[in-house]
Amino acid sequence: MFNQDSFYYGTDAEFRENHIYQVNRKNSEREILGEVNGTVFYSKQLGKDLFFTTTAEDAPIQKENVAALWHVDANRNCKKLIQFSKDHWHKTLFMFGTIHFPCVNKLENELYFHLVGVKEDNQTFCIKAI
Repeated sequence: MFNQDSFYYGTDAEFRENHIYQVNRKNSEREILGEVNGTVFYSKQLGKDLFFTTTAEDAPIQKENVAALWHVDANRNCKKLIQFSKDHWHKTLFMFGTIHFPCVNKLENELYFHLVGVKEDNQTFCIKAI
């Protein structure tokens, strides 16, 4: 995700810790905003708020086999909002546990997401901005 001064991304590493980073576009300095619980697959921006999802893939680095939704606020604070445990189906045959965002988010104060491959899947959730 990009803004005027920086871009943001999360890492996808099975065998080492994963982080959310901010990179300054002028001098290319990289800063860790937070360590996350697994590989980052998806991200979404809602106003000045950034959201990242980690995947329940039972990677060697994961302490818990959960998919989680992470929030980075305008002050660059990184916080886990919610997590969902992987369902009982095999990850290779029936997919990792993931959290998905819509391609287009037409509302500026609501973020929708849905779940796949976790115990609470086949539901849509909404986070409302305050």
